[in-house]
Amino acid sequence: MRTADRVEAFNEKYEGSLYTKLGSTAFTNSTAPKVEWIMENNEEVRKGIEEGNILYGWIDTWLIWKLSGSKAHVTGSSNQAGTLLGDLSKVDYNEAMLEEFHIPREILPKVVITGQFSVDTDPDVFFGHAVPIAASAGDQTASAIGQACIKPGIIKNTYETGSFMVLNTGKVFPENVPSTSGLFLETAKEAEELANSVEDNGGGSKNDFLCQFQNSSIFQALL
Repeated sequence: MRTADRVEAFNEKYEGSLYTKLGSTAFTNSTAPKVEWIMENNEEVRKGIEEGNILYGWIDTWLIWKLSGSKAHVTGSSNQAGTLLGDLSKVDYNEAMLEEFHIPREILPKVVITGQFSVDTDPDVFFGHAVPIAASAGDQTASAIGQACIKPGIIKNTYETGSFMVLNTGKVFPENVPSTSGLFLETAKEAEELANSVEDNGGGSKNDFLCQFQNSSIFQALL
């Protein structure tokens, strides 16, 4: 939550005008404000960046970096969601956001597309021979493919730590995004009120109740 003030200021400054570019408004768990905070508050990190000794990346970046013997610093395009750094109109970073958060492009991994890149593992480190890595997909985008959300118009929903709704829009970005009804509750207290509005969980487990609660209450409220 230490980026809360920065996030609030960012959202007030842009008022959702960048949604169709970035795919999201700012949150305290967004990558950009977190990296900015670390650079501003950690002298060792600042020095490391200045000396060219620090790189940043996501979990796929770290895994490929290790497997390749530190030869490849890349990330799958799907992992840019929610970072405030990715540009939906191209497979690259948004220059305006790099400037906004003062993040040097050189510390970020190259953005690649699954099936359109190939990186060999280091035979001296793993497996004894080179093995090509040609795929990197993360989080909800990866799960959408796994759940066969592969044609425009197909939508999937996942329940666990949160409720994640993903729509395959094809090659055309919808004009009515973001939804005017919103996808997030204003306060955590609202979740308790919605949960209490359900009579019972149908005899299921706690997780079943969560699913029923989210399905019957939150989505009805949103729609």
